[in-house]
Amino acid sequence: MRGRLPPVLRERDYSLLLGGAIAYGFGREMVFVAVGWQVYDISRNPFHLGLIGLAEFLPLPLLALPAGAIADRLSRKLVYVGSLVADAAITALLIVVSIGGAGSLWPFLALSFASGCSAAVGNPAIRSMWPTLVPLGLLTSALALRSTVFQATVVVGPAVGGLLFAVGPE
Repeated sequence: MRGRLPPVLRERDYSLLLGGAIAYGFGREMVFVAVGWQVYDISRNPFHLGLIGLAEFLPLPLLALPAGAIADRLSRKLVYVGSLVADAAITALLIVVSIGGAGSLWPFLALSFASGCSAAVGNPAIRSMWPTLVPLGLLTSALALRSTVFQATVVVGPAVGGLLFAVGPE
């Protein structure tokens, strides 16, 4: 079976990180759908959905330089795992807020901003790890596959999240 895989997927560490990135990407996109759904359910105001998106995005340009410096100075693996742990904690807090019957926008804004901060710190670390996981001759294939997988999670993840809402427990 292993011989039938494309050469880049025969690289163990690359394949493991790619599998984790796929799972994380789908989960993250589904959380975005859930947050958007809840915010709209609370306020019925489309502008608030835009604020959530802004809260998620703002940390990226604000933290780009310091996050890159962190990824250069510390263990990239440690930085990335730290961002994943932070994102898991943020998702757990979103669950607590949701179960608690949040009736206002601010907890979702704060947690979306925190999630954006986590992504802003983790992204430079993981992006600099990919080239270290494959031989130079496979780098183009590795980066192309990573990019394709990322785009697929961005497109398919929200669709799966929406489908789960459509067939959900209610």
